[in-house]
This record gives sequence, structure tokens and C-alpha cells, in this order.
Amino acid sequence: MSTATTGEGTGHGSVDRVRVTVDPIEIEAGAVITSKLHDLAVTTAKINDLAVTTAKLDAGAVTTAKLASGAVTGAKLNLGTLEVFQAAGRNGTGAITTTGTAVGDRVIAVLCTTGNTASASLFESTVTVVNEIQQSSASDLSSSRFIFLTLPAAS
Repeated sequence: MSTATTGEGTGHGSVDRVRVTVDPIEIEAGAVITSKLHDLAVTTAKINDLAVTTAKLDAGAVTTAKLASGAVTGAKLNLGTLEVFQAAGRNGTGAITTTGTAVGDRVIAVLCTTGNTASASLFESTVTVVNEIQQSSASDLSSSRFIFLTLPAAS
């Protein structure tokens, strides 16, 4: 650390300004935790480009509550992970064959291609049986064809 004084002061040993330069310090891993930071102490302007990588984020650390509205755009999504399946509905609740779905896959959209109003509420939102999406509606949807957009559980 170095100290320099400038100015003549106003008498009685006073100094107009003191400049202190502090050498960079090393902080041990884990020494700074979120409970030790004041609100808004870390802003995007204070973070170097590429300083935060996925390897530095714990699984589940970034949740929708922590993302600003509109922060995730189509350009930021890996749309290659989305899978599309097409199948006919059925008469009553039960399995619809969707070869390639896995337990835990999220059904994120359902579109009806035959004119009926489709709704995700007619089907399970998370796949519970391999190669099947369960129709949860007791309605007769057997004359309707649906497109299911799923997000694999591993994504």
C-alpha cells in the first residue's frame, strides 16, 4: 500500500486530500458468499466478460425468479434439445404412444392439428412412462391429432 498527500492544507497540520492505493488481494475460494454481500453490491457492470461460467454455477442456482422479465430470448435457447412428437388422441384417459419420450421429459406445448382446441391440461405435463404421454382428459379425443413439444429431462 502506498499513501500520497497533495495540497498545502489549511494549516494546523491538515491535508486537503489523501490518496491511498491498495495492491490487489487474493480471496480464497468460498470466502465471499451471498450472505456477506449487500443488495445490489454485485452488478453486471462489475463483472468481467466471461467471468461467470456454467462450471461456476451450482445446479439449480439460476431459477426463473432470479431472471429478469425477457432475459431469456430465443437466441439464448438451445432449441436443438426440444423434441417433437405427433400422435392421435384417445377416447378417455390413458397412454398415447410417443416413441422416444423418457420419464421426466417435460411436455411444454400441445397443439391440435385437426381443429379441436388443444390444451396442455388434456395431457400430463411430465412424462411418467417411457415412450408414452398420458392423456389425462376423459374426453373422446380419438379423432384429433396432436403435436407434442417436449424438453428432455437431461436438458
